[in-house]
Amino acid sequence: MLDGVSIEDGRARAQVAFPPIGGGLLIDEHSVDGVTALVLDCIFRDNGAYSGGGAIATRADPEPSIPQQFHVPLEIRRCCFERNELIEGPPLCICTFIELRGGGAVASDADLTIVRSSFVDNSVGEAGWGGAVSVESPSSLVRIVNSVFRANLALPVNSGGARGGAIYVGSTEVIVELTGCVIVDNMATAGTELLESVGGGVAVVGGITTLVIENSTIANNSATDYGGGAFAQQWGSPNTPGTTVIVRNSIVYGNQADFGTPFRQQVFTPNFVQPGGPQGDSLIEYSCVEGVDTLDYEPGNLDTDPGFASSGGDYRLAPTSLLINAGATALIPDDLADVNESNGTSEPLPWDIERSRAFDRMRGHGRV
Repeated sequence: MLDGVSIEDGRARAQVAFPPIGGGLLIDEHSVDGVTALVLDCIFRDNGAYSGGGAIATRADPEPSIPQQFHVPLEIRRCCFERNELIEGPPLCICTFIELRGGGAVASDADLTIVRSSFVDNSVGEAGWGGAVSVESPSSLVRIVNSVFRANLALPVNSGGARGGAIYVGSTEVIVELTGCVIVDNMATAGTELLESVGGGVAVVGGITTLVIENSTIANNSATDYGGGAFAQQWGSPNTPGTTVIVRNSIVYGNQADFGTPFRQQVFTPNFVQPGGPQGDSLIEYSCVEGVDTLDYEPGNLDTDPGFASSGGDYRLAPTSLLINAGATALIPDDLADVNESNGTSEPLPWDIERSRAFDRMRGHGRV
């Protein structure tokens, strides 16, 4: 456990046989009993690494003598990440494992939980994906609750495009849950002919992929090619069971990409061409999504300017917004991350990002 610590100006530089990851903190361990690494009430500012995790990285170097091993899950609560980065042009590192790629602030090779934290002005240069957070593992659960991602940046890898201006998750089987989050003003920029830049806010790529967006605001993000707000794509053939995207009680608006209809610039995934088709299931409920065809999806959806309080970074709803009281209280998710630390996860989520109980409206809180 790391509790109440500020880490600034750390650097992870390559050594002959050691990874240039985790500029502020490297959790270099494997677990045999499912122990979770905890980072609580910390500040990470102006840290950098050459390959993965400008502020924090986790990785497990397999130990042949231990028969059953688990990668260490990481849980982050009430932390602040500012101006962490991956440094362009990583030097040669002779390592015996696959290095983490990306994560201007956090890079993880296992399950990741983030609660009530903020990620502002983090970036990746030519070293990888995920301007703020990158998760790459065979199977992942990424749960992010009541957190802010603002003005993070992913630039392209040397041989291709950028993925995930704020968040990138790549896994054979992955579930990404974004609950009560504000993801705004992030960018994935400058794609190439070999690999496009996708997911200005969020990019999720995997074999069996599930992206759930609940009570969140994803706005004013941009990607050079596809999915200005969010991008979710399966690997494999079109008939492979793949991508499921669920949007509830959320605002996905004002995101931009060079390709696709206004709707597909908000959330780009094959499922929204054929809802419920062979590539998975799609569901939008009681949400404001730019360009959505309200006749093709569930009731309660709107395509209207959200009416944010101001254009200067205040993403709360103005008193005149049409979205006030337009959400569905019945769709409030369970508090699976125990936000209020009551040792209970079966109750409805008790707080939004401002610790308000006003969940009878679409998500539009959070001055960031």
